[in-house]
Amino acid sequence: METFEVGISFEDLDVLKPLPLVKMFNPAISHWVLVFKTKSPSIKSYCYELKNADGKIESVETERNHDVIAFPFATYVGKPGDLYQLSKQHPHNGTAYDLHENNCHHWAGRFLYLLEEYARTTRFREFSKTSHWAFTNIMSVIDKELQNRSVKFYSQGGAIRAHELAGMERVMDNNLSVMKENHTIISETNRAMATSSNPIVGASHFVEGTVQVMSNNVRLMARNTSEMAKISHAIASDVAEISRDFGIFGLPAFISSTIVKKGLELGGAVDSNRRRRRRGDDE
Repeated sequence: METFEVGISFEDLDVLKPLPLVKMFNPAISHWVLVFKTKSPSIKSYCYELKNADGKIESVETERNHDVIAFPFATYVGKPGDLYQLSKQHPHNGTAYDLHENNCHHWAGRFLYLLEEYARTTRFREFSKTSHWAFTNIMSVIDKELQNRSVKFYSQGGAIRAHELAGMERVMDNNLSVMKENHTIISETNRAMATSSNPIVGASHFVEGTVQVMSNNVRLMARNTSEMAKISHAIASDVAEISRDFGIFGLPAFISSTIVKKGLELGGAVDSNRRRRRRGDDE
């Protein structure tokens, strides 16, 4: 593990290079670069920034074996690979660059948000603010974005709950339907046994009724398994929609998407097994 000093470097925009005082008095219109510096055993600076590649955003890493001037605001305990992984899984990668709504400021704020969450949910990682004022100012560029995503998260949570309730209602309807059918079979079987004077005929009625009840229960299990698979798949799909760029359960998107993927695979596997069993029954 290494300890990084986390800072931000305000670099000149190409169009403003002839006017250096503009950057000095208004860093908001400069290019933001996140700098992670380690001093053991020697100074090394890992610089992460947005690159506008023909209108599409790319995350770029530059490793420099010297000190890079940056304004420090936090420390991070972890590995260089953590930073690289986060940059490659950054949700803005591949999106359209927009000077006002999707620029280097938004990119840097989202990167720090993901890094803080990653440190909070991963063993032996730590993210500590050394300047709350600077950190708050940097993160303010995505406050509105995070609020919008929170609204989406809770609305999507309502959709998840609706899928769950609808699925469980279908399961309960299945159970009630089979219970009624089995009750009818048992009543008819008891009547047939009571009116039969031949013990062998009575026994055959009992066997026939028992087989019908067991068959109904097997079909019920198959139908409920199918419903549970549908519920799992629907919920996983809903969560996938918000996890692509927001993350679930407080985890960064690139971790939570793995959880969602496993949920989708599980739902598909259950449904596939059900179809194989049905084909076997038909044959």
